Amino acid sequence: MYHQFKHGLVDLAQVFDFLIESTSMYFTYKKMENGRVLNLMPRVTLDANAKDQPWVVRFELINDIALRMNIVTPMQLDPDGSLYNRNLGSLNTKDTSYAVGYWHQREGLKGDAKYSRPFSVLFTADSHGFAFAIWEHAVVNSLNRQLSWLVVQKPVEWQNGIAIPTEHNPVIALSGIFNRYESSVEQMLVRERDIPVPAPAQTAISDQYNRYSAMHTVKLKEISESRDYFIQFPNNFSTERFSYDGVFDMIGFANTDLVSANATLPLEVFGERRNYHTMVSTLADNNGISVMFRIT
Repeated sequence: MYHQFKHGLVDLAQVFDFLIESTSMYFTYKKMENGRVLNLMPRVTLDANAKDQPWVVRFELINDIALRMNIVTPMQLDPDGSLYNRNLGSLNTKDTSYAVGYWHQREGLKGDAKYSRPFSVLFTADSHGFAFAIWEHAVVNSLNRQLSWLVVQKPVEWQNGIAIPTEHNPVIALSGIFNRYESSVEQMLVRERDIPVPAPAQTAISDQYNRYSAMHTVKLKEISESRDYFIQFPNNFSTERFSYDGVFDMIGFANTDLVSANATLPLEVFGERRNYHTMVSTLADNNGISVMFRIT
């Protein structure tokens, strides 16, 4: 288990430097297109099937104010790192045939205003997946405040937290983008043994035809009748082919009244003691939910 934080970043270009530094045990990388594109390719330390079932996390910097993020397979990339189609494997909000969406955006900043709104980044990884997040701390009521996170992993057993060995070796992604205007959480099947390209992303917060919701973003009841506190973990993953056993353990979520932002939360889960790091609330004024990532 590995994790790294960095606080006080002001430029999105610094995110590439952080990712190159923090992911080296779990990814190889290629920085391309004059430094505007960063492709991360998983090592077997992250995904035991990575050599036979490769996939790529692609970040693209747009005009120094926005990051795009796509998860694809090598056959969907040009040799120069460009996508054959910019919507392939997209987890970007508002991607259409006519508009370029984004995964994280730094809006409302001119000149030196960026120093008044620094942001933080987190990367955490284990032998079956990783999580990455970008968030601002200070300006919680700003119309432009944003929290973006990504989790890619193999589901684990409820009882012991061990990745479930299956015939198809599914790797699944969850991506969340939250600001004052929207709450978007999407799920995507990244790879399976016999599926050489990612499936199109679908919402993860409501049931759809042939797919179940994997989590939700509304305020939770924080305590049960038996006086237990609720920490929930995404589960119930499905595609048009299968429903998948297991649960995500790299990410959890809870009522914002239960946990504070930017704190380490010790939990007894999956038969062992673990620590999770909490993000800011998904909505302004401490509304929505608190998303947390496993760090030890």
